[in-house]
Amino acid sequence: MNGIITPTQVKPFIGVIIGDSLSLPRYKAGINIEDTYCYRLGNWWRERYGSTLVWPLSKGGATIKALTADFRAFLPYIKPQSIDAAIVHLGVVDCAPRPLPYQVRNLLGMTPPFIRDRITKYLHNNRGRLFKLGISFRFTNPKQFRRAYQGMLQTLSAESARIYVINISPATEATYNHSPNLFNSIYLYNDIIRQVVAEFKGVRLIDNYSKMQDNRVDSVAEDIHMSKQGHDYIFEQISSYEEMV
Repeated sequence: MNGIITPTQVKPFIGVIIGDSLSLPRYKAGINIEDTYCYRLGNWWRERYGSTLVWPLSKGGATIKALTADFRAFLPYIKPQSIDAAIVHLGVVDCAPRPLPYQVRNLLGMTPPFIRDRITKYLHNNRGRLFKLGISFRFTNPKQFRRAYQGMLQTLSAESARIYVINISPATEATYNHSPNLFNSIYLYNDIIRQVVAEFKGVRLIDNYSKMQDNRVDSVAEDIHMSKQGHDYIFEQISSYEEMV
């Protein structure tokens, strides 16, 4: 072989994370990359399996429609059924009440900054008042969310050996006061997630919401984003299930 040693080809452990901003670090709130459950699970899998690749398909401000599209665009580039574990952690972007519908918000983003900033400031300062007047929109309505979640888990079930679903974390009292109906919206969409998960054999639900609801000061770092304790809980739950594999 001309002195060249050919290494034994061993399939790496492959994990995929499909999430919105709740799965990401948030350094301004003291949540660094190494604090996230994603990073810690990558290290845990590496210690157990050796060669490991954790592919983060996570994006701040992304709806389930956008995240599903990204995942399905990713699939043709890897060998079928090569994902060992998949994590789905999304929903807050879809369920959160907004003062503008999705399409109008996108149009606002294309306006000149001096106009956009004034409108954005007004909406922020009057968010609660507008919601009480019935001016409230969700990026993804409950029926659309259910169908999209079912479609994502259907696709994942054919591609991944194990699937973990993390529901939407609770927010702080200040956030609930600023955004009336957010509490009820999170509860509704978490119930949809629970029902959809029950339709798929072998999909495990990590009930982050119930765990954190009684202690939101510790579970939330900023508005609706998790603290280190929230990431710790998810890591502990998933690694415990993985130990049983």
